[in-house]
Amino acid sequence: MTMNAVQLIEANTYNVSDPKKENVIMYTRKGPNGVPAVLTIEFPDCKKIFKGEEITESEVQELDMVTVDLSKHQPGASLVCLSLLIPTVYLENPQKAEPVTTFCIKTTRKPGSIGPEYHIGQDDSYEITELNGEATLLLK
Repeated sequence: MTMNAVQLIEANTYNVSDPKKENVIMYTRKGPNGVPAVLTIEFPDCKKIFKGEEITESEVQELDMVTVDLSKHQPGASLVCLSLLIPTVYLENPQKAEPVTTFCIKTTRKPGSIGPEYHIGQDDSYEITELNGEATLLLK
């Protein structure tokens, strides 16, 4: 009896949202030939598309995360960043989506947090949101 080997393909596009579908994120990894990564967020208070160098990609012990700056860049404003954990998802059929669960972390740093000599206490606060959706393969 011969077993046919199944060639799995890694997903490169993630469409996820919170349970109420109020916070929606779509992320597509960078592709071959210099095609930039794209992260689209649709939150009640912010709708934005980030591309290429606007997205910071991090890998910690083979776990992927992308981060974007949501700050308004105004003097005295809080620094606000959004990080999305990117799960590794393999597809048996490149035309079929696979379900995913992940998290995003919204980090807010107090305004004026320049260094430890300016105030005592924690500078950052975190809001963690569970996201569900699907991973697919987008041919670029």
